[in-house]
Amino acid sequence: EGLGAFFQPVHTMTGIIAQEMGEVVRGSIHYRALFMVGLVLFGLTLLINLAAQKITKRYRMSIG
Repeated sequence: EGLGAFFQPVHTMTGIIAQEMGEVVRGSIHYRALFMVGLVLFGLTLLINLAAQKITKRYRMSIG
């Protein structure tokens, strides 16, 4: 699709989890895929928070 792909509608990962988790069959591949999306979100959040803590610690040490 080239540059046209940037103009296609998208959905957030949290939105997909919230919309579909209530209707999905527990234990199905769809359920596991949604669960993995949640784990990916958790991992990204954890990495961003760890990086922010490291940057903050470094900034505080350089100030005083």
